[in-house]
Amino acid sequence: MTSRSRSRSRGSSSSRRSSPSKSPSRSPDRSRSRHRRKRLSSSRNVSPSKSSHETLRVAWREVKLDENNFDIWMNVVQLADQLNEADVSREVYERFLVRYPFCYGFWKKLADFERRNNRFESALKVWDQSVTAIPLSIDLWLGYIGYAREVYGSAGDTNSINCLYSRALATAGLEFKSDSLWNHAITWQETRGDWKTVSEIYDKLLTIPTMMYKSHYERFESIINFYEPDIFLSNDEYDEIMSKARKHLNLGSDECYTEEEIPETVPQGEPTVKVEDESPKLVKVRKHNPDVLLFFRSELLNRRRKVHEKTMEKYNARVGFEGQIKRPYFHVKPLETAQLKNWKQYLHFEMDLGERKRVLVLFERCVIACALYDEIWLLYSRWAIKNKDLKEARSIIKRGIVHCPKSLHLALALSALYEQEGNYKEALHILDVFDRKNAGYATIQVRRLGIQRRMEQSDSKPNYSNVISKWETLIHSPDSTRSLSSFYSIKLARFHLKIRNDRKVAEKVIKKALERDRDNMQLHLQLIDMAYTDPEFSQTRVLEAFDSALRAKFPPNDRLRISQRKLDFLEDLCYDINILQEHYEIHHSLIKEIENPDLHTRKRKYERNDRRDDDRISRGYDRRDNDRSSHASHAPYAYAGQPQAQQYYMSNGGFYNSKMY
Repeated sequence: MTSRSRSRSRGSSSSRRSSPSKSPSRSPDRSRSRHRRKRLSSSRNVSPSKSSHETLRVAWREVKLDENNFDIWMNVVQLADQLNEADVSREVYERFLVRYPFCYGFWKKLADFERRNNRFESALKVWDQSVTAIPLSIDLWLGYIGYAREVYGSAGDTNSINCLYSRALATAGLEFKSDSLWNHAITWQETRGDWKTVSEIYDKLLTIPTMMYKSHYERFESIINFYEPDIFLSNDEYDEIMSKARKHLNLGSDECYTEEEIPETVPQGEPTVKVEDESPKLVKVRKHNPDVLLFFRSELLNRRRKVHEKTMEKYNARVGFEGQIKRPYFHVKPLETAQLKNWKQYLHFEMDLGERKRVLVLFERCVIACALYDEIWLLYSRWAIKNKDLKEARSIIKRGIVHCPKSLHLALALSALYEQEGNYKEALHILDVFDRKNAGYATIQVRRLGIQRRMEQSDSKPNYSNVISKWETLIHSPDSTRSLSSFYSIKLARFHLKIRNDRKVAEKVIKKALERDRDNMQLHLQLIDMAYTDPEFSQTRVLEAFDSALRAKFPPNDRLRISQRKLDFLEDLCYDINILQEHYEIHHSLIKEIENPDLHTRKRKYERNDRRDDDRISRGYDRRDNDRSSHASHAPYAYAGQPQAQQYYMSNGGFYNSKMY
């Protein structure tokens, strides 16, 4: 290597070593610009699909946090639609419909989605699930039938189509607005030329008070007047009317009609097999004598008119209720009070009539519009129980819980139904699940321990130690407020007193509770009642319980009620007139305290009344001051809870009995 080359090499090396020393001299703006370009470049590399997936994952997390928020669910559904991925969309729709099965439009969207993806069997399955979830949705039935006719019709499977029509009419045919479904079924059979089936459908339809019941009668009337009767009548009815016609017209059997042979027509939708040079198959048809035909038509119209008139009466009895139904579909918004009232009145109307199928259909209509009202689900289940169908009642409550997952009443009802069947394990499980999701209901704890107590009572030698232990745990739980602890104490004391017949332990439980909650009215009343009902009656113990309650810091009106109870007790059972007279004075003082509260007490009372205007306050004081001398004016109020005590009135600072003097 030459010296010049070595020199250049050392120079370049030296320049590389010295280059880092130049970096601090770069502009900060240039550095920030370079980082910004990197971020923009990296953001461009993120695909829209990845970003959409991330947005959907975030939305799913929001759903898990609040499964009852309809708006969040709608956001997830919209994101899935935008993503346009079959598996994702299918999962979203399926999970949404589990939570909101009455959203009929989404069933249709899911079925159409499966169809677009060439999953024809899955589409049929979705349609079937939809009418199972909403059995009275005429729109879903028509959509299901329309798609089934495409699938089965191409295969020549008219039997499956007929079965589906029959199922739809049996399920939703009593719906007030089911006319389009009936017309659809009739048109299908007419295009196939199956007039006997058409007649059978009309025989059912003419008895149902649908919205368009008049048009159905008129349409069947035109069939009667246009076709030969043997074409559409059942064999039994045809033979019956023919026999009457022959007697009435005095005709022989050969005079009633003539027979002709015409080529057979293949019903629409039936598969055909063409065979060359095969002559068309001939069938015999009847041409009736004009007089016989007239008799037939007159008889048929008379019979159907009687049915139609009865249907008109049914329609008139229901049209008032139907006219007030403004929102027959499901919505998350609250229903108007008048609407809810109308549904209840309509339900009670049908239940009073007692036609089971009509009651069932009306309930199914009602729970769609009133899905978020647990009182309707409870009414439905009670009706099922009344009809000795516990399995159906349980199914109804489970459906109600889907729509009202936070309903305490539905959880208690379902638990009770399982317990009625002797399934204590499932009854407790229902309460446990509800308690985990909706903690804080004392009623759940009481029902749970009630089930466990009844389980023990069913044994020949019950052991209540576990039940008692759980009551005590609830009483002393840090989650139990003072008043809630007292509530549980009363329940435990009642259990000891009534189930275990241990009065001493019951009193001990109440007294311990009073140590924690000295001014709890219910605890004092329980103690008084236990002393009062003790078989080993002791007046001293009863008076001690009363005096303990009167020493508590209750509002004056509550103290007066307790005092009145003590006064009644002394009047009935006291053995010492001095004790009675002494309490008269105390009772009189309490009445005076209420009638003439001191200024400080009155001031606090009026402050609690949101500081009404001065004129109104002054009027209140004047009126009270003017009536202050009349204690009798307050006596009916003071004794409101004790009617028998209203015979006592104030007189000259003392009491007298109106019956005694």
